[in-house]
Amino acid sequence: KGIASNHGDPEHLWTQLGAGYTMDGFRRAVRAEMDGSRKPAPEGLYCVRKKRADAASQKGAFRDLANAEKCADRNPGSTVFDASGKAVYKGKSRRK
Repeated sequence: KGIASNHGDPEHLWTQLGAGYTMDGFRRAVRAEMDGSRKPAPEGLYCVRKKRADAASQKGAFRDLANAEKCADRNPGSTVFDASGKAVYKGKSRRK
């Protein structure tokens, strides 16, 4: 109808920031929150680091394990640690 909005999906920003979000995932999360089917978040966060004790190497902290795994895969040598400090996922190594 020739009517535009100032709407823009933030997915390109999420991709640049390595957040691991997509608009489809966002829509699913909103739908689950609205209909009450959302699973409770685990206690604490999943940290993505080279070594657990090396806070300077941290690439992110996530409530969702799948997002933490994606971040570890994008950062060679990174591991996902749960809130207790246990390594729960070793990121995939990239070949050049």
